Amino acid sequence: MIDVLQYDTDEPEIAIRCRNARTHEVLFLWSYEKFQERLELMRSWYADLMDDGIINRDHSIDPWSNVSDAELKQKRDLERGMIQSRIEKLKKKIEKEKADMAAY
Repeated sequence: MIDVLQYDTDEPEIAIRCRNARTHEVLFLWSYEKFQERLELMRSWYADLMDDGIINRDHSIDPWSNVSDAELKQKRDLERGMIQSRIEKLKKKIEKEKADMAAY
C-alpha cells in the first residue's frame, strides 16, 4: 500500500486484507507484523486440529478475529494470571498431601 498523495516520499508497505470467504467483503486490514503474529496462532490451532481433530489447548484468542494489540495483551495477561493462580493452588494441594502422608 502507498499513499498516492505522498507517492514520492512515502515508502510502500505490505498490508494483508482479510475478507469473508463467502461474500468477499473486506473485514479488516492487518499490518505485516500483525499478520505474522496471527499466523503463529493459526499454526498452533492447526497443529491441535491435526493431532486428533479437536483443539486441545485453551485458545482464548481467535486468530481470525480483529482484536487490538491492547486487547490481545490484556487477554494474555489474564490467562497468565489464571494459570499462575492454578499453579499456586496445585502447589498448596501437593504440600497438604505431603503433610498428610508424613503424618501417617
